[in-house]
Amino acid sequence: MGIFNGKKEYNYFESFLSLAKYASASANYLCEAFDPFDIDKVPEHVVNMHQLEHDADVQNHEITRNLAHEFITPIEREDIAALAQELDSIVDAIEDVMRRIYMFNVTSLRSEALDFTRLIVRCAAAFENVMGEFQHFKRSKTITTYIIEVNTLENEGTASCGFASPLVHRTDERRRAAGVDDDL
Repeated sequence: MGIFNGKKEYNYFESFLSLAKYASASANYLCEAFDPFDIDKVPEHVVNMHQLEHDADVQNHEITRNLAHEFITPIEREDIAALAQELDSIVDAIEDVMRRIYMFNVTSLRSEALDFTRLIVRCAAAFENVMGEFQHFKRSKTITTYIIEVNTLENEGTASCGFASPLVHRTDERRRAAGVDDDL
């Protein structure tokens, strides 16, 4: 209950967890869309992924609406707004992958893309664990472990981006063979 008006206080922590669940659902859907990859189903996947993104936006707007009317918040207003936006951005970025597959008419995927998507699923699940414990961050015995897991997975993702280097190498070779001057 609110201090002055008898109104129940909005639970930002549950909303953060809800946004994290949308990120997990989006990551899982992307992985399902990629395994097995079927070019004929891409338009359907784009529509379904957009629905997940829209639902996350609605949750983000609810947080913003409540934040505008609350006098006292459990953590700093700016932190609530920033965290909600970052959580929403995860879903947006995952949706962007599916939209780009459609826009660029991708007809096949490299195995590394599926491996990376599986890593995204693991990251989203780990982040969902963090958000599940966030409400109890002062006395949680597991939140630090979950945060370390997120960081470890992020490092794994950064390291696995090396799969793009052979493509870059081939592109550089083609540019040199075509006589393209890199100093321009």
